[in-house]
Amino acid sequence: RVRPAEDSGDRLAWAVLDCATPDALRALAAELVNGAVVDLTDDPGAHLEAV
Repeated sequence: RVRPAEDSGDRLAWAVLDCATPDALRALAAELVNGAVVDLTDDPGAHLEAV
């Protein structure tokens, strides 16, 4: 197999395709959810008012 390009979407797709069982896919999903971080402190549009 050939690994796809190394951007985040391709790495995620590769990780999903590499899951051999439903349990492995669930474990990957749990890892992604638990590791998700959203930081709004550096939001470049935070100073803009809603129109």
